Amino acid sequence: MRAWIFPFEYIVGRRILLNTEALRSLEACGMPVPPALLEMVNNYGHSQDSAFSPNPELKDYRIWLAAHGKTCYMKWLLSNPIRGIRLTFA
Repeated sequence: MRAWIFPFEYIVGRRILLNTEALRSLEACGMPVPPALLEMVNNYGHSQDSAFSPNPELKDYRIWLAAHGKTCYMKWLLSNPIRGIRLTFA
């Protein structure tokens, strides 16, 4: 597993899924948003027995994450750095 994925899943569960603008931006960048992902709201990457990793309903999300997640997230952060910093470190 790439070292950035686990911290990113923390940000997804605790920040992105709670922020409609961020969620829409990543979805527009190709992030699949199945119901199983939305169920991870307010969870850490290791929550629910690390449900981000083994859940078969999140397979497409994991594929997107490995291929495009970092780039899409960085583009979103750079589109408005102050907002991104507030969301990431709130």
